[in-house]
Amino acid sequence: VNTRRNKKLVKYILIHIENYLSRTSLLEEDANITIEHILPENPSEKWVELFKLEEAEEYIYLLGNYTLLEEGKNSKLSNQMGFSDKLTQYKTSVYKLSNTELNYTEWSPTVIRNHQDKMAKWAIHIWKSRYVN
Repeated sequence: VNTRRNKKLVKYILIHIENYLSRTSLLEEDANITIEHILPENPSEKWVELFKLEEAEEYIYLLGNYTLLEEGKNSKLSNQMGFSDKLTQYKTSVYKLSNTELNYTEWSPTVIRNHQDKMAKWAIHIWKSRYVN
């Protein structure tokens, strides 16, 4: 899924995962719910240690690199912040995707792939089909 130009799809998927995890009924139309790029779209020097420029471009738009955050909390974050700084805000979020499921000490290519695999397993439960075994 190319998420670069399809933020509505990203929000839809993340909200359904959040509803599954927290047993809530959030709606995509809620303006307070924003999507957050954990590895920023324009990464600062703090991220260069873990991601080469070409590599960063590959990981920025993976679903595993997104989380949900309240609009007010998201506006306090910047591209200059590293993962540990962002994690402080994530832990205060009402969304389980941010406050519980981002239980990592770093944010690296391996962690993003592992997190995305975990999200895929949740998605299988959310969008079950009786036509697929």
